[in-house]
Amino acid sequence: MSRLLQHGAQLDNQYCLVTLLDGAMSTRGTITLRHIEFSDGGFTVDGNATNDEAYHSYVQYVQAHMKQVICDGKQQVEKADGPCSFHLDGHTKQHDTKPKEDIPSV
Repeated sequence: MSRLLQHGAQLDNQYCLVTLLDGAMSTRGTITLRHIEFSDGGFTVDGNATNDEAYHSYVQYVQAHMKQVICDGKQQVEKADGPCSFHLDGHTKQHDTKPKEDIPSV
């Protein structure tokens, strides 16, 4: 059973890697990935974007293709309309374990 769970986690990392790379390639050279690292239940990406719009487009692509992942991104803009470096963290969504309050219907 443990091997099966490890294999499932490996497939998730492979899917994440392909999605991260595909997202960068789909921007036609406006995104360069410098570092990708995986941890338990998440990933970290460092990269460069030619402009702010390219960065936001990349983050939207990743979030659209990995709906089970929450992305938290930070960017450092070097010029107002020029290149920026970015750091993107992604982690799996945690299910809400709190009981939902009864909301009366109107």
